[in-house]
Amino acid sequence: MHPFEFKEAAQNKPIETFPEPETVIIPLSQHTGAPCEPLVKPGDKVKAGQKIGDSKSFISAPVHSSVSGEVVSIEDVLHPLMQKKVRSVIIKNDKKNELHESVKPPADVNSLGKKELIDIIRDKGIVGMGGAMFPSYVKLQPPKPVDTLLINGCECEPWLTADHRVMLEHADEILGGINILMKILGVKKTIIAIETNKPEAIAKFEKLTESCRDTITIAALPAKYPQGAEKTLIKKTLGREVQAGQLPLDVGVVVSNTSTVLAVNNAVARGLPLIERIVTVSGMACAKPGNYKIKIGTPLANIIDHCFDKTLAPKLQFKMGGPMMGVVQDINEANTPLIKGSTGIIALQKPEVEAIPDRTCIKCGRCFDVCPMELCPSLYAIYHKLNKPEESEKNNIRSCIECGCCEYICSSRISLVSIIKNTKSILNKAKAS
Repeated sequence: MHPFEFKEAAQNKPIETFPEPETVIIPLSQHTGAPCEPLVKPGDKVKAGQKIGDSKSFISAPVHSSVSGEVVSIEDVLHPLMQKKVRSVIIKNDKKNELHESVKPPADVNSLGKKELIDIIRDKGIVGMGGAMFPSYVKLQPPKPVDTLLINGCECEPWLTADHRVMLEHADEILGGINILMKILGVKKTIIAIETNKPEAIAKFEKLTESCRDTITIAALPAKYPQGAEKTLIKKTLGREVQAGQLPLDVGVVVSNTSTVLAVNNAVARGLPLIERIVTVSGMACAKPGNYKIKIGTPLANIIDHCFDKTLAPKLQFKMGGPMMGVVQDINEANTPLIKGSTGIIALQKPEVEAIPDRTCIKCGRCFDVCPMELCPSLYAIYHKLNKPEESEKNNIRSCIECGCCEYICSSRISLVSIIKNTKSILNKAKAS
């Protein structure tokens, strides 16, 4: 599918450091898996990069303070992507930017073995930064052999350009991260997938990998949505089909986003935890569109106040992530923070994004035509009305990646993504009980 890209607003804007917030809100759950337990208490002094939350669970990732200062409180705050309140550490920023003693590079990066590298990646809280937030150290220990590392540089969502700028401005560090991941996985083949609407990035990596073309190749893919979806990307670059219920590792592949690879390099080479990330801020009424390096825990309100026309904010709908897969934010929740999986803050006009759940399907078939997973989303709407989630499950609703193509193209403007998410939730609850 080819939605309007709107990338021109920010794609040529170099990465800029966002003003430091007075206070950061660090959720203890910024990853798929078990939430962390706090390692600090109100009144404690902390430094930037200090671990403030951890879990003994295998599928989890530590969280760190993004600033130096004092812990004010530990309280429940609305999570921007989970849309429920989670325990969070509130820290008053002293603006001294004192780094914790643990933030230091190893004596010799090249001497580090596989286990040591994995331990560092876990300890520094690295997770998938394309939105899924799956703990990277878990993904790097597949239960079966893999032969290919696939780097996702597509960034196919409209408006988003952060990964584009990361590839242009941090290409050397990304290559360093690739070498680290290849060493951990024991693979001899890496493909860097980039869409053709990013010719400068393609040229940059073509030149950078000239001397290692036998192990690292560039795949220039047509610009279309959702080209960056894992299963789609694997099929386009390797011709391998990831079946329903399978993971990329089942076909011998590990996929990693470019920003995640940069974070891996920063963790290993610099000893830097995941305490900041590059975020695209753009959309309607955006006075300062751009790609900002923002500290994790920065309140959404700070970003809106700095970048948008505040008089128009009530008329806009803000999404964290892209306009297709992002999550709508409540701007009245002043403490909602930016987290590890926040790829963008995008503003859209409310009438353009509202869907009407009770419209009748006209059976045009367009949702089936655009579905990258070859599903029939209109069926799920029918079964939802009939209260038959089990029928949706029989028709592979779990294979849906919630990309939003069906809702975008729907002639009746039915809230298909909401219906699909709701049905999955019902099925999961039924399975759990």
